[in-house]
Amino acid sequence: MNRILFDLDSRHNYGKLYKVFESVYQKLDTEEEPEIPKFINASDLMIMKKTLENIRIRSHTTNRNLLDLENELTEKAAEYGNNDAVALLAFEAIMNKSSPQDDRAYAKKLVAKLLELKHPLTLKMSGDLCVQNQMLAQAEKFYNDFLELESDTFLASEVYKALGKLNFQKPDLVKSKQYFEQSIKTGPIDKISECHYYLGQLNAHDPERARFHFEASASQGFLQSFQLLGFLELNYFDNSFKAKEWFKLGAELSDIHSII
Repeated sequence: MNRILFDLDSRHNYGKLYKVFESVYQKLDTEEEPEIPKFINASDLMIMKKTLENIRIRSHTTNRNLLDLENELTEKAAEYGNNDAVALLAFEAIMNKSSPQDDRAYAKKLVAKLLELKHPLTLKMSGDLCVQNQMLAQAEKFYNDFLELESDTFLASEVYKALGKLNFQKPDLVKSKQYFEQSIKTGPIDKISECHYYLGQLNAHDPERARFHFEASASQGFLQSFQLLGFLELNYFDNSFKAKEWFKLGAELSDIHSII
């Protein structure tokens, strides 16, 4: 926990934040307000939320109670004025088709205000929403606007990856390769497996390089890489034993394409 807090540039260690986690958690199913010390600000609450999110992603498990705590910390951070939290809640309301119309309309107004402020997370999430709605040119503009503000952060790594995928589809393979490589440079190892997967395909002319990227992707459990590694070993390196091992690993991880 302290390691994650350190990576997130937390001002406080887990020992100091434990009582806050506990207080918010204990008040989840009540109408009472949790006791949040004066030394805790909006940024601290958002870091606490991101800490739980990191644990959830790294463990590949979702605990319902901890997810409720994560959501409550986001609510509290928004109440304290954290724009990242406001953006998350606004986009959640916009994307939830069952949200009341008034809530969705208010959320859109909040997003518009945050875009006027050139709020980085809002630009990134606006790009993501445009991709979902196949508004790819507008998505690319939002992503590029984001990179003008942040170009060397974990979030920037996600934006580089998104731009890599957009250019892969165009296809502008030179740009796509550059974006995926930049994503790898700026992102944590557990968030870049998909970049290695795409770079493996983009380096199909260089089997050694392709194998390096597919193996890096597979090492983080990215399922699509196992089948491609199997075929690469079989067809380029004439190594049926290693090919069989990769197909077997993929099948054990429930990749139906690896069942040969």
